[in-house]
Amino acid sequence: MRRRINQVLDPVMSVETAATKVRRLVYLLVANRPIRYGKEYSRIIYIGTTERGVSRIASSASKRIVQAVEEIRGMRRIDAYVVWARARQGKHTHKGMTFWRVLERALLLQFTQRYGTPPRLNGTGHNMKPRGEFLVFRQAGVDRIISRYT
Repeated sequence: MRRRINQVLDPVMSVETAATKVRRLVYLLVANRPIRYGKEYSRIIYIGTTERGVSRIASSASKRIVQAVEEIRGMRRIDAYVVWARARQGKHTHKGMTFWRVLERALLLQFTQRYGTPPRLNGTGHNMKPRGEFLVFRQAGVDRIISRYT
């Protein structure tokens, strides 16, 4: 009996060269369809950070897709988007935190403020209080990133 060959026609993973040049970055995992958060909808299902660059994003996405398929009905694909900010010369931290961690906190805080809860697959961010993240990054800029994936 002959076996049928199956193939996924869309790329399983694509990487932009700009993302490979930065090791410390924040990434958003975005679903193929909007997920309900209270009365609002967003496609963002996870906000994370990495020191290891793109390889960490790939392992996180593969882990989260398994979790998402079990928890979210209609989930077929997760896209990963990268966000980063360069520190100013001579200033690498803000209140003891590196800028990329402050950026992750700002994104989590803004998402939670807007939707009432952190992204579906995030374990952190439930009881976060602002600690000056929006003194470092403009709240409107952070909100623009969140709005892009509604």
